[in-house]
Amino acid sequence: LLKEILENEKIKKIGHSLKEISKELRKLRIHLKGLELDTQIAVWLLNSSIKEAGFEEIYFNEFQNSAPLSACNAPYILKTSEALWDKLKQDNLLNILEDIEMPLVNVLAEVELAGVKIDEPSLKKLLAQVNEEIRELEAKIYKMAGAEFNISSPQQLGEILFNRLKIKGRVRRTGGGALSTAAAELDKLYDKHPIIELILRHRELQKLKNTYIDPFPTLIAKDNRLHTSYIQTGTVTGRLSSQNPNLQNIPIRTELGLKFRKA
Repeated sequence: LLKEILENEKIKKIGHSLKEISKELRKLRIHLKGLELDTQIAVWLLNSSIKEAGFEEIYFNEFQNSAPLSACNAPYILKTSEALWDKLKQDNLLNILEDIEMPLVNVLAEVELAGVKIDEPSLKKLLAQVNEEIRELEAKIYKMAGAEFNISSPQQLGEILFNRLKIKGRVRRTGGGALSTAAAELDKLYDKHPIIELILRHRELQKLKNTYIDPFPTLIAKDNRLHTSYIQTGTVTGRLSSQNPNLQNIPIRTELGLKFRKA
């Protein structure tokens, strides 16, 4: 009986974080249909700076009184959704809710469950390639610097660049008064010494390795796929974002980043 109700398009459904509910029901071979309003999405449409709000927070903001911890139930959601619906109507946002955002809920649920196919052999090959290039870069950097040091340490890097190698340039200082070794500042010194290019390349590789290549194998599920979460209410601009892991931030302007995206 419950399956018939949940799959009936004519029986409208409201709730909070309906994508997660839809995913759990799909695992039970129930396809949630007739989605009318998601309180999380409604709040975000009204104020896009409020991202992934919890239901208790939404309830408090609407009615200025605290809801109990078990507030995410029918009477509270019904009361809140009615208030949000009126605001959406007043702001001429109902068409966006009905035509774009609510139909997208089930699409994203299905995409997340399907996952992203991962080419593990290519990933392992990339990791070996990155490790080898990092070792070669470190050897070159140490040779140019005349000493071994922690390249990832701003303090040690600053000591090498500005005191040992005497590199000069218009570089801002940190809050502590030291010359900054941030990427934007090192870019200003690009033509001052060949070591700068090597350090920037080293940083790029380390970020790719630490943020993506190393963690990815642990995130791959038994179906050999990556099941990231696509966030419908995560940005001010309206675009989708992703997390666990964040797929959109994989570098695209470098050859290595492109290879990783291909994998």
